[in-house]
Amino acid sequence: MNARSKKCHGVAKHYQKRKLNLAKDELVRIMSIFGFDIKAKEITEPVGGETHRVFSTDKYIVKICDENRQTDHPYQYLANKIISDHMASNAQIINVLAYDYFEKTDFEVLVMERAKGKLLLPDFANLPAKIQAELFSQILDATNEIARLTFDNFGDIGQGNDNFKTFKEYYVCNLNRSIAQISDRNLLRHSELKKITDYVYNHTDIFDNEKSVFNHTDLHIGNVLYNKGEVTLIFDFDSAVKGPLFLSLPKIIGLINNMSQLEKRSPYSSLYKDKEFNHLYPILAKKLGNVLADPNIVLKLNLVGIAEVLTWISENLSEKWAREEIENLITGEIVTPSNPLESTYYGRTLKNL
Repeated sequence: MNARSKKCHGVAKHYQKRKLNLAKDELVRIMSIFGFDIKAKEITEPVGGETHRVFSTDKYIVKICDENRQTDHPYQYLANKIISDHMASNAQIINVLAYDYFEKTDFEVLVMERAKGKLLLPDFANLPAKIQAELFSQILDATNEIARLTFDNFGDIGQGNDNFKTFKEYYVCNLNRSIAQISDRNLLRHSELKKITDYVYNHTDIFDNEKSVFNHTDLHIGNVLYNKGEVTLIFDFDSAVKGPLFLSLPKIIGLINNMSQLEKRSPYSSLYKDKEFNHLYPILAKKLGNVLADPNIVLKLNLVGIAEVLTWISENLSEKWAREEIENLITGEIVTPSNPLESTYYGRTLKNL
């Protein structure tokens, strides 16, 4: 969706307000609880609009959150531990050394081993096309490897009782939650909301008979480390979902033609201005061909994309961004005789395959 790459300064400001303030000395104390001996002078903080707090040393990456105990999404970091426990032998997957959910500490704490390599995001745009292709291929291999972890239910990983027998139930539950919040806050006119919801609800049966696997769902190049042409680490599984593998596609497709992870506040956005990576489409078709071969894949991605935007709107992050997205949904993403499925964002994008 055209405006999806913007997400505006209002979203960034919202995240900054949620940022946890934690002194380095307090982190030293917390780490000692888990048996790690670090010094305050060893600690650095990555620059960015993190919603929680991320610290690093030469040996560890530590994520800490204190806002999640009473929210609809209580476990921010548990998916990282789950994938680490199941795939510890895969060098590309994070190695979680310690995890606590308000038991030993007053926080949710995730301690990970620091891997070799550097962030792919600042370099990818200017790497030779051959190296870009090799790295992208490895990212897709990791996506398939992660999906080997299967489930007998659907939902946000770590949600406890919030599990669903079918993906359709999970999808509709999230949709209903967003719509209720939008209605309560009068964020959309009734006619706009009805047009969107009528379209979506009329197509949810397409999600019957889906298989549930582990999906990263946020696998963009800002969550990848590399070294000498090899992916050395996939990280940040905070948004992982138990669901059909196509849920991993939006961010992967965005890496090729949308770079949706490059919000206006990113210091790297200028590196990707007007750049395309169409040479990666054949690799996507080869590595995830079984998913893309689904005759209904465009409609499924279309519906998932609409639900994602409604979630952002429901959180009331930025009025300007919300109005842009509402207009885009109604004119570009709702399928009508004058706007066929092929004209939607994913309809246009997947033509490249």
